[in-house]
Amino acid sequence: MNYRYKSVYYSEDLQKVWRTNSTADIDEINYQYIGELTMSEFDFLLEILEDVFLNDDISLEKFEYFLAELRIFADKMKQTEK
Repeated sequence: MNYRYKSVYYSEDLQKVWRTNSTADIDEINYQYIGELTMSEFDFLLEILEDVFLNDDISLEKFEYFLAELRIFADKMKQTEK
């Protein structure tokens, strides 16, 4: 299977995240590039963040941390032998 990775951008001020393959639509003043995720990984990240933070604001540092940890987990799982 070939999964499609797209760029993930986050705005701490707006408390919004965006996953896209085009930078033309990104407001670079408010959004910062964070990394690359598949749609499944992105949905899982949002689920984790919702469970952890509920209605609290998420700092850019925390968002980056959770995405990096998810990326490590996902990559490790993808390299597991059959």
